[in-house]
Amino acid sequence: MMTEIPLNISRNQLHWFCAILADHPDVQEKIHAELVASLESENEIKKDKCPFTRSVLLEVQRINPVIDTLIHRSSANIVVGGVLIEKGSTMQGLDSLFGRITKAC
Repeated sequence: MMTEIPLNISRNQLHWFCAILADHPDVQEKIHAELVASLESENEIKKDKCPFTRSVLLEVQRINPVIDTLIHRSSANIVVGGVLIEKGSTMQGLDSLFGRITKAC
């Protein structure tokens, strides 16, 4: 069962990557060209030779995170939306919302 979890995470991430690329053939072409260029110059795919591909992968993970909640601990007293969150308080945040909220609380 435990070995299945990383496989499911990788499979889900690959699913989202392919689903998003299906709607963006121009991005597919750019990734393909970058990978081919890396293979031709290095005889293997090197991360530092594929910055666009890495950026697309990171963006897919940002838009569709596999795990969207993390436990956070407040490092200082802070007031959010009129509510005091005391230093040391533990809270659960939805990381999938970061970058999607368009107005201040």
